[in-house]
Amino acid sequence: MPTGYTYQVTEDNYSFEDFVWNCAKAFGAFIHMRDEPNSAKIIMPKESFYYQDQLDEARLELERAESMTLDEAALERDAYYEKTKASNKKAMEKQHEEFKKLHAMQLKVLSWEPPTDDHVELRNFMLQQLEETIKYDCDFSYYEKVLLEPKQSAQDWLDNYRIQAQRDVVRYAKNAQEEQDKYHENINWINKLIDNVPLPGDKK
Repeated sequence: MPTGYTYQVTEDNYSFEDFVWNCAKAFGAFIHMRDEPNSAKIIMPKESFYYQDQLDEARLELERAESMTLDEAALERDAYYEKTKASNKKAMEKQHEEFKKLHAMQLKVLSWEPPTDDHVELRNFMLQQLEETIKYDCDFSYYEKVLLEPKQSAQDWLDNYRIQAQRDVVRYAKNAQEEQDKYHENINWINKLIDNVPLPGDKK
């Protein structure tokens, strides 16, 4: 049975070059074509600057953090504290509502009498699914902990903000370098293949 890469081999005018480049699309250098059909024309990868853009933003954020005064930090901390509390309170309320619905369904399943012994396993499975969901999705401890946490001092908040900004710059610098290295590695792989096996001409 032919594969997605060999089904055209038996067709007239299907060349060695066609086969090489069709198979080449299965390799990492052509990851940008992963959603294209096998018959799609070869498209060269475009250089991405996603992480470079992230790095530029992170550097601006670090400059902002390093120039921030304690009074400015106190205002930022207060806004962040209130926003975090409101967000966690809302999430906790939603989780409580979900727990009530899951628990209500659990009571219905517990009171249900399966029609035959062969259906008991179905009932057990239903209970197991509900118990697992309640266990993993209805744990309020994280939100309770966040809501009870005291407000940081302005200095502590500013120190943590600066540390995080520094980490972001380091992380995005690494990602940006890897992004560029990967692009040049892919282009080099493709160009060496072009030198060895020319790209097939456009099919009429």
